[in-house]
Amino acid sequence: MQRNPEITITSDDLRDRVEDKLDRMIPTGVWTRAEAYARRKIELYRQRWPEAGIYDDDYLVELAADTVRETELADLLKGVPA
Repeated sequence: MQRNPEITITSDDLRDRVEDKLDRMIPTGVWTRAEAYARRKIELYRQRWPEAGIYDDDYLVELAADTVRETELADLLKGVPA
């Protein structure tokens, strides 16, 4: 098995790639929370399964996109303005 490669993507590059994936701009307040949560989640995955070899920058982009959508849905359900 191979080890997980290092996460090297910067915050700005990650945001650009997620915005391209979602085909829209992400509000700063949403991005700040979503990015922090996605990075925390991927670090937990990397610690739990260090030999998986799949938790890399590309995986973080997918995870962050999902986290943005989840954050926006949670805000909507709580009545938090966009």
